[in-house]
Amino acid sequence: IIPLYAHTQKIGDAQAGGILGASSFAYLLSSPAIGFALLRWNCRTLILSGLVLIAFGQLVFAAGRTFPIILFCARIITGVGNASSEIAAMTLVSRQYTDHIGKCMSAFEVCQGVGWIIAPSFAGYLFESWGPVAGFSAPFVAGALLSMLIFLYTLIIVPHDLPTPKPSEDVQQDSIGFKETLRQMYNPRLALTSLSLFLYSVALNSVFSTVVEDAGLGSRTGGELLTVQSILYIMCGPVVGYLSDTYGCNRALISSGLGLAAVCCAMLGPSPLLRPLIGEQRQLGQPRIFRSAALTLALLGVSEALVVAPTYPELIVSCKLNVVHSSGPLSALFSGTWSAGEAVGPMFGMVLVENYGFPWGSTAFSLVCLVCALVIIVQNFRNIQPAGVRDLERQEAQDVHETIATSPPLEPLHCRGQIIYKRGQSVEKGWA
Repeated sequence: IIPLYAHTQKIGDAQAGGILGASSFAYLLSSPAIGFALLRWNCRTLILSGLVLIAFGQLVFAAGRTFPIILFCARIITGVGNASSEIAAMTLVSRQYTDHIGKCMSAFEVCQGVGWIIAPSFAGYLFESWGPVAGFSAPFVAGALLSMLIFLYTLIIVPHDLPTPKPSEDVQQDSIGFKETLRQMYNPRLALTSLSLFLYSVALNSVFSTVVEDAGLGSRTGGELLTVQSILYIMCGPVVGYLSDTYGCNRALISSGLGLAAVCCAMLGPSPLLRPLIGEQRQLGQPRIFRSAALTLALLGVSEALVVAPTYPELIVSCKLNVVHSSGPLSALFSGTWSAGEAVGPMFGMVLVENYGFPWGSTAFSLVCLVCALVIIVQNFRNIQPAGVRDLERQEAQDVHETIATSPPLEPLHCRGQIIYKRGQSVEKGWA
C-alpha cells in the first residue's frame, strides 16, 4: 500500500522508504527493553498492551492519509506494538513448552508465512476495489479490527496468573535479573549465532528486494515468485522444528541452511565466479527466467526454514540461564536481530546492485552466507569434547540419577507461581 500511496501523493522515494522502515527500526530499538521487562512483568500483560498499540497505530495510519509525519509516527507505534506482542508471545510459549521449543518456533514461522501470503493480496484487493481514498484506509482499519479480535481472544484464553520469574533466596536480589542475565548471555557461541542470523537476514532481504527488478518480471510475477518461496518455507518449517527438538542438531541445521543459501545466491546472479563452470550466459526468455528464479527462490525458502527455526533453540542452549529467566531477553535478541536485517538488507542490496550490478551483488550475498556457515562448522568442531570428558560426564549423570532414585520423594508446595520442593530437611525451588 505504501509504494502505491507514494506514487499517488507524489512523495519521494526517500520519504516513502522512511515511512516503510519506521516500523522495523521501532521494533529493533524497543526489543531490548521489552525483553528485559519480561523478567519482571507478565507475558499476558505485554501481549495485550502490544495488541492495543497495533490497533491504535493502524487507526492513526488510516486517518492520516495526507500527512506523512502522522504516517511515520503511526508506523513507529505499530512497530513497538509488534515487538511487545510478538516477543511476549514467543516468551510465553517458550516457558510453557520448554521441551518443544523447535516445534513452537516452526509453528510461529509457519503462521507468519501464511500471513505474508494472505495479507498483501487482501490489502491489494481492498485498495483497488474501494478507490484511492477509502481503499487506502480500509486495509488498516481491517488490521485494527483483527488486532482487537486477537486481544479479546487472548484475554479469554490466556490465564491471568501465569508465573513470572522471580529471584531465588539463595542468590542476591538483583543477580538473577538484569545484571546476571547480561553476564550469562555474554558468550562467544551466543554472539556467533546472533551475528549469523543478522547477516543471513541482510543477505536474504537484499536478494528479495533486488531480484524481481533485475529479472524484469514485474510486480505481479515477482509476487508469485515470493509466494513460491513462502510456501516452501511453510512446508519445511515443521520438519526442521521436529529435527531440532528430537536430535538437538541446531548448528548442523543452521550451517546447512547457510550453505544452501550461499549456493542459491550464487546461482541466482549468476555469479561471475561461476563462469568457468557454467560458461557465458545467453539471453534467456522470460519463461526460462521465471522457472530459474522460481526454483532458486524455492530453495531459499528451504534454507530460511533451516536457519530460522533452529536459531532460537540454539540461543536457549547457548545461554547458561534457566529458560524461564532467559526466554524474554533471548526472544528480544532473536526478533531484534532479524528485524535489524530486514531494515538494513534492502538498503544494502539496492546500493550494492546499483553500483556493481546484480551478479556481483548476489556474489557478495553468497560469500556472506558461506563464511557464516564455515565459521559455525569450525566452532562446532572446536566444541566437541574428548572421549574421556564425555565418559566422565556420563558417569556423573548416572551418579546423580541413582542419588535421586534413592532419595525420599519430593513434596511440591505451590507458592505464587513457584514450586518449592521439600526433601527431608532441605528445600529446593523450581518453577511451574
